[in-house]
Amino acid sequence: AAQVLGSDLPVEAVVGAVLDAMEKGAGGLERSSALILKCLGWAQLLFAQCPRRVLQPVVRDQLIEAALAALARPEDEVAIAALQLIAHLVTPGDDGLSSVGEAVNPSTSAAAGQGEETRPAIDVLQTAPSDNAAESDLFAWTCHRIFRLMAKD
Repeated sequence: AAQVLGSDLPVEAVVGAVLDAMEKGAGGLERSSALILKCLGWAQLLFAQCPRRVLQPVVRDQLIEAALAALARPEDEVAIAALQLIAHLVTPGDDGLSSVGEAVNPSTSAAAGQGEETRPAIDVLQTAPSDNAAESDLFAWTCHRIFRLMAKD
């Protein structure tokens, strides 16, 4: 049986170790793709075990930065793993967490009396873009939709 260790894990320390392992080695040598894949796997495992702590802005932003750096590598497997990690970090999951680790409340929409300007960005991105270009960001909406689909896979 799987055990969730969320409150027992030293998230910041594990993330620090993962990020250190992903950095270039002595003499500026690139890390192997196998090592980068393992590091991205550790980040995914850490996210699965304690999503609220991983989604804290400081931790989340460090992981996204490392995943974006991994996208510059030529290996397809590394790019796929990096995009999957980014997808999990920037899209809300089935557990009701938003990309900032807060509970998503469906009632916080324009229909509940909030204007478009005060709606959380995550809610705006989950709706289809409007015809008015000033009210929507088609690129952000498209990226978010892709990340949501990747997170489901």
